Amino acid sequence: PLHLSVTPDGIPTKIALTRLFPTNTALRIEPSGNSVQIILDHPPVAAADYLAWSGQFSPEFDQLREAVKRPVARLDSDYRRLRQVPVINLQAAKLTVNLLGNRAECFLISGQPEAALGELTLLSDLSRYLAGKPAGKPMTLAGAWGNLAPSDVFVEEIAYGLRWQVWREPELAALQDQLSRMDMISLVWNTLESERAGQCHLL
Repeated sequence: PLHLSVTPDGIPTKIALTRLFPTNTALRIEPSGNSVQIILDHPPVAAADYLAWSGQFSPEFDQLREAVKRPVARLDSDYRRLRQVPVINLQAAKLTVNLLGNRAECFLISGQPEAALGELTLLSDLSRYLAGKPAGKPMTLAGAWGNLAPSDVFVEEIAYGLRWQVWREPELAALQDQLSRMDMISLVWNTLESERAGQCHLL
């Protein structure tokens, strides 16, 4: 729990209090007489309950684990026709990434770093296969986002495990190896180049 002690010059307004939490959408600020209430919009879910609920998607995750064993993956199309080039389903990708990240975090909370590593390894593999191989140059910024989103959650969950001191030496070694294969700077640079070239071609 986070405890904040605020001493304002007067009674803070709802807008002023909202500015204290600009990135936390889970908090709701409500006036209450001469004071205000800060309410957690969604009650927290126990880690075990989340793992039990999300376990229904295990067959799909197993399919993904088998699929990423293949050397490369691409959306089949005639890439000379830029207007017809298919793009990944970003909404589905985001949901999958968040689900795997949440499961990894729940495993960390439950003291199961090996299981958490399994979810993060799948995230790492998905990131690698969304990089537009074999060329490795996504055509659009959306394509780059599809690659960077798993990497972002991957790094975030590693940080959680480090703060909670849950990771053990075997998991840390595996995570370090996976991190060493991530090159986000080149990905973004190549994407900016190809996005600009693509837009010029369309114009």
